[in-house]
Amino acid sequence: MPEYLRSDDLTDWILTLQTLDANAYHHAMERWRHTESRAWLVAALIKSEKSSPNINRLISDAERVSPDAPEFPTIAHELIRLQIALEEKAAARTLIDAVISKSAGVLPISAKNQFLQQRAHLADAITDFLKYSQRTPVAFYNDENGRFGSLSELLEIEKADWDDRYADETKEEYEHETEERYKDLLPWAGRSIFDPEAVDTLNWHFSLVSLVAAARDPVLPLHLKRQLILAAWTRTILFNRHDLAIQLVPDVMKAAPEMGPLLNEYVRAQPSERGHAALFVLLKFPNLSPFIASGLPSFDTSEDVDYYFESAWWCTLPTTEYREGHEVAKVVRKPDFLTAKQLEAAAAERKQLEDIGAGKSYLGKLVLEWARTSPQDPRIPEALFIAFNANETYKYGCGGWEHDEETERRAFELLRERYPNSPWTAKLPQSLEQ
Repeated sequence: MPEYLRSDDLTDWILTLQTLDANAYHHAMERWRHTESRAWLVAALIKSEKSSPNINRLISDAERVSPDAPEFPTIAHELIRLQIALEEKAAARTLIDAVISKSAGVLPISAKNQFLQQRAHLADAITDFLKYSQRTPVAFYNDENGRFGSLSELLEIEKADWDDRYADETKEEYEHETEERYKDLLPWAGRSIFDPEAVDTLNWHFSLVSLVAAARDPVLPLHLKRQLILAAWTRTILFNRHDLAIQLVPDVMKAAPEMGPLLNEYVRAQPSERGHAALFVLLKFPNLSPFIASGLPSFDTSEDVDYYFESAWWCTLPTTEYREGHEVAKVVRKPDFLTAKQLEAAAAERKQLEDIGAGKSYLGKLVLEWARTSPQDPRIPEALFIAFNANETYKYGCGGWEHDEETERRAFELLRERYPNSPWTAKLPQSLEQ
């Protein structure tokens, strides 16, 4: 670092925080000793690791900072990070719980979320993990116009976008349509969601049995239980665990009453036909997936999305991720509270789901087999129509422009050849090229 950049203490402090140079810790420590400025204590803590020289003395200095000090939340966060690294988990839990309970009304939402994340890492039971994995969003993002804000603010911004020079509808019609689109989103303004790290943990390391236990945990609000129970029920179907699927139906119907009529048909079906009834449920609800989704979940019927299935059902879990511009193997932290047996069961199920592959192609193949064995079933034409639409080319599908062309073609041909007078056949394009 050129010395002239160190001539001003504030500039020196900012650049010390920004640099990745290992010497930043030593410099921050020297400045802390020389100035006794808490700002440099904070910098030294941020740059420290468990093996840093004089780390115990630094920790001791930090522990003397009063909870009333403005820098205390940052110091507490870094102390907790070091305690976790030094395997002092009991001390870390005690400090986090104190911060969360005493500073909840003072901390910004983003800061509270960071402490909750640390507390989730220290969970020693599934209830603790679920409790501390819930986050309050700081803001919401509209990817269509690139704007951030509360949901009500985003609604008003969208409504204000109406321009009579380009509009095909009146301002009143446009505003009504926009309000309808936000109707199911606005309740999320006061709800917690699972953070992406928790979603990864649930998808990678929770077996079906663990997921069911999580879905029934009273610490979760109904809207989060809904996400877990729907994923668990979908897994039971994919794993042909109809015994457990039947047991879960009351939970599913409580969480998603709109599925009730089709679930009742599933329950009443003969055992030999239960797989087909379950398949039809999956086809009619394209948000069903064996995995938990990040962000705000949606739950539409195939009719709601007008049989447009770009992001329907599920893709396989990614096994790589990007760090500092490089693609590396994805590593998802294993929770301490899950046993080796539970983790082994989750890994085996993850392999099963990987073998099943992306939902659109998998379900489409099941529909073709169903049409082959039960051509007179009245549900077949609609199922084939869904399979056809699901396996069309979509820009943002699992593999970009990749799609299951063979399933698309066979569904198209079967509808036209076997069911020429069906209203579902009438909805097809004139040819596959259109």
